[in-house]
Amino acid sequence: MKYLSQSELKQWRIANKPRRCPILDIEFEDAVVDHDHESGIIRGVIHRQANAWEGKIYNSWRRYAKNNSKLNFIESLEKLVKYLKQPGTNIWHPSGVVQLGKRFGRLKKEKQIFSLKKFGVKKSEINACNNTSDRVKLYKKVLKNL
Repeated sequence: MKYLSQSELKQWRIANKPRRCPILDIEFEDAVVDHDHESGIIRGVIHRQANAWEGKIYNSWRRYAKNNSKLNFIESLEKLVKYLKQPGTNIWHPSGVVQLGKRFGRLKKEKQIFSLKKFGVKKSEINACNNTSDRVKLYKKVLKNL
């Protein structure tokens, strides 16, 4: 095991920076040396925002999951990815429809109309909408009837 002093860190970061961030898969300049907070061992060089994101995920796991499971952080992440990749149930969650409606409501009028047309909504139904609120109601109705 080798110790890397603070004064050597910058040179090590420059010498070991990959062309693309291994987490975000982007070319990057804003590089940091990432380390495991439990062991203190350097994992590599990644984009600063990837490092912040990883830290937030880890802190969240420690706060909400660690004491409720015998799995370690990596095992929990692997299971989370497996879970997220499984097919959905094709059943709308009430909060999900509300969230989609809010997102739809933030679109410009032209995009709202385009989306409604894409769902096969009749032009007369769209034209009957006087404002964004009416179009959001129509959009939610369409979602619930898919």
